Amino acid sequence: QYSQMQQQQQEYAYFVGVTVWGALKSNGARGNAYKFLERHNGRYSKDLGIQIYYDGDDLFVKAFFMSDASASAFQNAMNEWEIHKELAHLTGVTIDPITPAKVPMPTDLERIRLQDYVAQDSESPCQTLQHLHSYRLSIPVTEPVEPSSPLVRYQSIDKVVPHVCHYKCHLIDKAKSKKYQSNENNLVA
Repeated sequence: QYSQMQQQQQEYAYFVGVTVWGALKSNGARGNAYKFLERHNGRYSKDLGIQIYYDGDDLFVKAFFMSDASASAFQNAMNEWEIHKELAHLTGVTIDPITPAKVPMPTDLERIRLQDYVAQDSESPCQTLQHLHSYRLSIPVTEPVEPSSPLVRYQSIDKVVPHVCHYKCHLIDKAKSKKYQSNENNLVA
C-alpha cells in the first residue's frame, strides 16, 4: 500500500526506448533486457503490457522508471551492448530518447521482473534461466586493470602507454569455462 501511495504522489515517470539491432542472432538478448529492467526497477503500464518484443531480427524495449537515475542506469547497461556489439553478434544499439523523457505517470504501473520473461521458440536460443545467467554480457567482457600490474607489463598485446586505462580480456570465454575464469594464462591486457 505504501508504494501505491508513493506512486500516487509522484506525477511523473521517466520513459526510455531502446532498439537492439540484430538481437535475434545473439543468445539471450531479450532475457537480459528483462534482467536489466528488473535490476534498474523498470516498469510497464498494465494497459499497454510489457513492451519487450522482436520485430524481425531487432529487439525493441520500452519502459517507465520512477526516477531519472534508474532510467539512466538502465540506458547505460543497454549501451554497453553497443560497445561490445561485435563480441555479442549485434548490429548496434539505439537509445531513444537519449535523455530519459519525463512523462505524465500512468496510474497502472507495475514492476518488470525476470520471472515475467517467457522464452519463445522463434527467438534467440536462451531457453532457460541457466542459459540467461551464462549469457556473455551478463559478465563484463573487459575489465579495467591497474597499469602497474604484472598482467599489463608481461601479457599486454599492445605497447604499454603510460596514463592510459588498460583492460584485461579472457582468451577463453569465462562464462562458458569456469576452469579458466581465474587462470592468469587465460588473460591478456
